[in-house]
Amino acid sequence: QERQLINIRTQPVTHGDAVVTIRTVGIIGYDQTRLVNVNTRIMGWAEKLYVDKPGQFVKQGDPLMDIYSPDLYSAQYEYLLAYRQWQRLQHVTVQDVAQTNNTAWQESAREAQALMESARKRLRLWEVPDSEIAALEKSGEPSDTLQLHAPFSGYVMQKNIDPAQMVRPGMTLYRVADLSKVWINADVYEYELPYVKVGQKVAVTALAYPGRVFNAVVDFI
Repeated sequence: QERQLINIRTQPVTHGDAVVTIRTVGIIGYDQTRLVNVNTRIMGWAEKLYVDKPGQFVKQGDPLMDIYSPDLYSAQYEYLLAYRQWQRLQHVTVQDVAQTNNTAWQESAREAQALMESARKRLRLWEVPDSEIAALEKSGEPSDTLQLHAPFSGYVMQKNIDPAQMVRPGMTLYRVADLSKVWINADVYEYELPYVKVGQKVAVTALAYPGRVFNAVVDFI
């Protein structure tokens, strides 16, 4: 009766590993290495939203929105002028070159190529893909619309843009997260820290999935 009152328990002595079980509570969060802010480097206005609410799943390369930008139209028009000038000089026949000042022609060709590469670099700095630049060269028609695409497959966690809203360079328009892996931020007491090491396996249970155990690993302390 005294042993029961003071909660004494006995166990036969055995040889084995001393196991310390730590039970704690954690909060599920995004894997910061799988979370991307989608923004733009060009100024314009939101013309069309393909993803108009958070929570939507997108695949890598799916369109997110169209941005109307007069600056983009001007940059593409300048690139076309430089590209056409460079093309004309490239197709000059040997006889035509011989009839002109060869040094002057070479200088003009170098200048045209430099202008074309400078205009192309400007488009690339605005994250215009090479496929669109190639389509611009083929069509010869500049566009005033830039389309943003999903950087990878995941869920849109935030949408910070509305139709016809002004878009500024560096503005976070969407946040896309890959939830195939998540982090669990768990709290342990200071006296438990000696028993916690990086690489240890963790068993996780959640109220939303009764009876199911998720396997995890300690990654950072």
